[in-house]
Amino acid sequence: MPTERMNIFGCIAFILTCTAASLLTAGCIIPDWRITNQETERLTEKEGMLSKTTCINSICRTVYVLGKIDGGEEWFFICKVFALFAMCLCNMAALLQLFYFCFTKRMVRTPSMYMVGCAGVFILMCVFIFIAMYQTAQQQNIYTDVEIKLGYPVGLCMVAGVFAIAAAIMTAVSAIRAEKDVKNSLLSFE
Repeated sequence: MPTERMNIFGCIAFILTCTAASLLTAGCIIPDWRITNQETERLTEKEGMLSKTTCINSICRTVYVLGKIDGGEEWFFICKVFALFAMCLCNMAALLQLFYFCFTKRMVRTPSMYMVGCAGVFILMCVFIFIAMYQTAQQQNIYTDVEIKLGYPVGLCMVAGVFAIAAAIMTAVSAIRAEKDVKNSLLSFE
C-alpha cells in the first residue's frame, strides 16, 4: 500500500503555521497592546495580554494581570481569553504540523488544520474587538490630558491571524493533493 508523502503545499502550510505561532506568541507576550500616557502626572501604562507595566516619574513596576478584570473593561478580558486561546491552539497546531512533517500520518493533519484555522479566527476576533474598543476609549478621552496609543503587538497578532488562516487553507489543499497522489499511485499498481 502506498504511503503519503509531504508535498509542497504541506511544506508551505508548515512554514505558515510556525510563522503564525511565533508572531502570535510574541504578540501575546509583549506588553504594549495599549499604551496610556498622562502628562500631568508623568504616568505611563503599558498593558498587554499577560502583564501591565506602570511607570510614574520613570520608576516602573510590572504586574502580571492575566486573570484580572477591571471594572468597565470586561472587553479587554475577553480579548485576553481569545488571544491566549488562539496562542495555545496555534502552538499545538505547529507541533502537530511538525509531527506530520516527520511522520506523514493522516490523522495528524486534520486536527492541525482545524486548530490553526480556529486560532486565526480567534486572534482576528480579539484584534477587531480590541481596535473597536480602543476607538471608543479614544473618543471618551478626547478632552482630557490622557493619551492612549495602540501598540505594535496588535499588528503582529493581526498578521499572525492572517497567516494562520492561510496555513489552514494550505493544509486543506495539501490534504486534497495527498489524497489524489495516493489514489493515483494505487491506480498505477493495478
